[in-house]
Amino acid sequence: MGIIASFINRKGGVGKTTITVNLGGYLAKKIEKKVLIIDLDAQASASSWLMTQEEYLKQIVDYKENPQNSSYQIFRDAIFNENYFNKEKGIQKAVVKDKKNVLVIPKLDIIAANTKLDNLEREIVNYNDLKIAILFESIIKHKIIDDYDYILIDCPPNMGTATQNALFASDVFIVPIIPDNLSFQGFPELVNSAAQTLEIAEKRRDDHKKPKCGGLILSHDRDTNACRDTISEIRDLLTILKEKGKLNNEADMFLTKITYKTAIPDAQSEGTILVTTKKKSGSQTEFESLALEFNKKFSEII
Repeated sequence: MGIIASFINRKGGVGKTTITVNLGGYLAKKIEKKVLIIDLDAQASASSWLMTQEEYLKQIVDYKENPQNSSYQIFRDAIFNENYFNKEKGIQKAVVKDKKNVLVIPKLDIIAANTKLDNLEREIVNYNDLKIAILFESIIKHKIIDDYDYILIDCPPNMGTATQNALFASDVFIVPIIPDNLSFQGFPELVNSAAQTLEIAEKRRDDHKKPKCGGLILSHDRDTNACRDTISEIRDLLTILKEKGKLNNEADMFLTKITYKTAIPDAQSEGTILVTTKKKSGSQTEFESLALEFNKKFSEII
């Protein structure tokens, strides 16, 4: 039985996909964990990054039975009483390959996103059962959780149906955040929105687990006075939210910070992720450290 972790923030551009994809790569490659990434963002950035744009178009967009091999079909099955999603078709196995099409991360799989996820908010009104439990029930029904050490869910930049489903399904949720005032301002509202979903989860999840905040990952960190001041403010706010009972005591900042270096977009433009790039960089060191910290923090509850 693995750990399900969702990466959420209602603000875009904070590094959710970058962290999900590269953390998953290091957990699978360096720590040899079996990892599944579920892409719930209609922009499908994680999917096209891991699969490469060419393979994503071929295997997902142009697939003759599109969207049956995507995360959208999980919701469609529930909403329209269909039964097309299954592990064999829906999970893209060992998708990371090198330029010679040689498999490089055999333990990293993905359930890719589809642009039809944009239809979800309109279509979900036709569903009469618990709307935020669809993903969780599918993971259990198809016994996906039994096959992986970690399931990492890349969420869209909002607190809509897809993100609420990710939260309901998760053991922990992680908040990537940029240490600047603009990104930080929306954090209390994010916590309040998440708390509403977690209250439902506490009452309705059959396994009686209430998802917890697994912590904040600082991304785009810079060694400036402004960043240091904001980090101090974040720590103070976390303390206040814990004292008010709005966050669990484990909701701390990860010690590993992710700075935005050119190695990240360079790897993406080459159609690969950091753990597979040969050129050594500070970004590789940061993500390897993050994977080790992440695994140490959560492996005890696997």
